[in-house]
Amino acid sequence: MAIEYLDLQLRHDLRVGIPAQAIAEVLSFKPGQISPVPGVNPLLLGVSNWRGKLLWSLNLSDLLALRPEADQPGGHLSLRETESLTAVVVADAAAQRTLACVVSKLRGIVEVPETQVQPMPVQFPERLRQSFRGVTRLGSPMLLLDMDGLFQIHRW
Repeated sequence: MAIEYLDLQLRHDLRVGIPAQAIAEVLSFKPGQISPVPGVNPLLLGVSNWRGKLLWSLNLSDLLALRPEADQPGGHLSLRETESLTAVVVADAAAQRTLACVVSKLRGIVEVPETQVQPMPVQFPERLRQSFRGVTRLGSPMLLLDMDGLFQIHRW
């Protein structure tokens, strides 16, 4: 059996797949539309208004501790106000939770046969391995997000 994933690109051309059934919407917004919240997990960029509700935003590159590219010296919030962020809103319908995952680029939908999913490499920290269900190779390696693990490990 194959599962459909939205193929995403993060910093340093790292690929991550989000299960297509977990995607609620793809958004484009300006950094100024995210309001930082003091005292929360530093991986969270803040909250924004989505359909009249608060939506937490997480930069997936920061989750994986990918350093900013050379042309982005200051970290994940170094974007100018005129630049747009691309975010994939994922939903955990059972627990009524949503999260905007900020990414560098959308690559498209891919089908990943279960037989091609390998365990996460042991060099990844345990907290990260719990957020991913495995890795596959479709030309280049792609990490496959586990939505339950992401919501459980990082209690928003």
